[in-house]
Amino acid sequence: MEERKVELLSYKTVYVAADGTEFDDPNECAKYDKSAVGVLKGRVKAMAIKDANEEDIFNCGNSENRVLVCIPKNQEDIDTIKQLIFATRGNKSYADKVDGYINKVVLVFFCYDGYDDYIYVDTVDDVVFRATDGKYKLEKSESPE
Repeated sequence: MEERKVELLSYKTVYVAADGTEFDDPNECAKYDKSAVGVLKGRVKAMAIKDANEEDIFNCGNSENRVLVCIPKNQEDIDTIKQLIFATRGNKSYADKVDGYINKVVLVFFCYDGYDDYIYVDTVDDVVFRATDGKYKLEKSESPE
């Protein structure tokens, strides 16, 4: 947990959970960090290679919707993403979508609907497939590292 000062009209102390969620109460923050959703969000955030918003990725969409660009390295990473979907209001039909995506780009969307976050996932392969009406397919490029 991180404690941060935020400037509004005056300074206010907020408590920041491992996944970036902010709380006014340190006890609520600690309780959230220990919850299944808090732990899973923290793990998914740790595997992300980029933390952006939908507008940054697609040049459109909602700037409040967060996107974690992840490359799952093993089945445990895949299982973590799937567990997060099942532990939240995520669309359960997306859970099987990430099977087999070890070492491939997975986009994990955290969408804000005014009441709560809901989560869905997509793959860059599927985005390209939909954008090209199935005519093109991505091939893995060499890593710049």
